[in-house]
Amino acid sequence: MRKELLAVVTILIIILTFCSCCRSPIPPSPSSTESQTSAQTTPMQTEQGVVFLSDSAYCDINGYLHVIGEVRNDTTGNVKQIKISVSLLGTGGNITATRANLSYLSLLEPQQHSPFDVIFQEVSDEIPNYQMGLSWQTTDEIPKTRMQIQQTSTHIDEDGYYWVNGEVQNIGSQSSDLIAIIGTFYDNAGKVIAVASGFPDTVLLAPGDSSSFVLVAEIPGDATIQGSLVQAEAY
Repeated sequence: MRKELLAVVTILIIILTFCSCCRSPIPPSPSSTESQTSAQTTPMQTEQGVVFLSDSAYCDINGYLHVIGEVRNDTTGNVKQIKISVSLLGTGGNITATRANLSYLSLLEPQQHSPFDVIFQEVSDEIPNYQMGLSWQTTDEIPKTRMQIQQTSTHIDEDGYYWVNGEVQNIGSQSSDLIAIIGTFYDNAGKVIAVASGFPDTVLLAPGDSSSFVLVAEIPGDATIQGSLVQAEAY
């Protein structure tokens, strides 16, 4: 059951990344900044922009390495194409592998948060040190319509997975036939320890319509979820 759930989560990540990439072409001169961190530390930010809030790493049941975390838009306008790159560091600090992925939310308004998950297929017994880079693009785009999470309930199943059952409502003025539900889960220090994504049960939501949804998150190691942020984005 654990492997089947993990496969579903991986497929959802691929679908969301594809949707984010298809929103609009990348302009030739994006706004960007760079930030670096090592495993189990939080990077320092010295200028206004899109910033890292926290990061952590774990190996899933298949041995894949996940570097997860959260970014926030500290600019005064909207941003898109938020790309997180992670480089694994070997002995002496040399780079052994690099992967990149977009944030779960493809468009961030000022002060809005989004989680991310960069996955390495390399199998390792230990969590390596790593460094991270961050880039984004400013945009005049606005959300297609407004989605609101109405209510949620949670439980942990017998396999240790964290389930979120909830309801999302279209509180905007336009219909949407593609909606992503994004969950960010924190420990008692506010550090991201798990992320999850899903879709509502009803595909098309007209203004005022609601739909139920389910998120399933893998809890790494002995971590305990103490808080969560569930968001919805319409494409």
